[in-house]
Amino acid sequence: MLSNPPLPADIAPPDVVTDAQLRDLATAVGLNRAAPGRCSRVFLFQLYCSAFASNVFGDPAKIVVEILSLEGVGPEVGTKPAEIFKKPPLLGLWKKHYLVGGLASLALNIKLESGKHGREFKRIARKHYNPETANLPKDVIARNIAQDAVALYAERSLRQGLTGQWIVYARHEGKNYYLCLAGHEEGDPNIFERIKNGCAHEFSFLGPQLGP
Repeated sequence: MLSNPPLPADIAPPDVVTDAQLRDLATAVGLNRAAPGRCSRVFLFQLYCSAFASNVFGDPAKIVVEILSLEGVGPEVGTKPAEIFKKPPLLGLWKKHYLVGGLASLALNIKLESGKHGREFKRIARKHYNPETANLPKDVIARNIAQDAVALYAERSLRQGLTGQWIVYARHEGKNYYLCLAGHEEGDPNIFERIKNGCAHEFSFLGPQLGP
């Protein structure tokens, strides 16, 4: 199981974070080694905040492990492959799913793997809750249903199909530049504005892509 990445001992609350502390964070979790100079301040600040409130952006360890995988220095995680945005305003940028962690993430992926109208979950329920199992204790039936439901998650992971939120990044001269974390529900225009206002000044190659 992944644990939260180690943080410097003198790390401060997010409302008073400094650039030096962001650099210390990047070093502590291995990002300066895996992607030196290629993580925006916006991305690092969001990662920093996740160490204090994982319900905002998710478990920071799960975010970092995706970066390490993208950089070829870590294992595949079981999430969906990286995809390019095909429509404006994010056209040409890339996204990679990362697992938020927790029961909500588990339940979402089981639901998606269960298919339309929960087809697979209904099959599992019928398999373990029927006249032939009526003599079994209810807690045994519930455990059997839960085990088969969690197996749906494992199957989705093996297919590299787990879904979560996004790491949004750019590719330039064969390298990945990590811009921000984003949620599906935010809407592409809002994500675009975050990148344009927060990242374009750090990576000059983004200018032509993002427009005036």
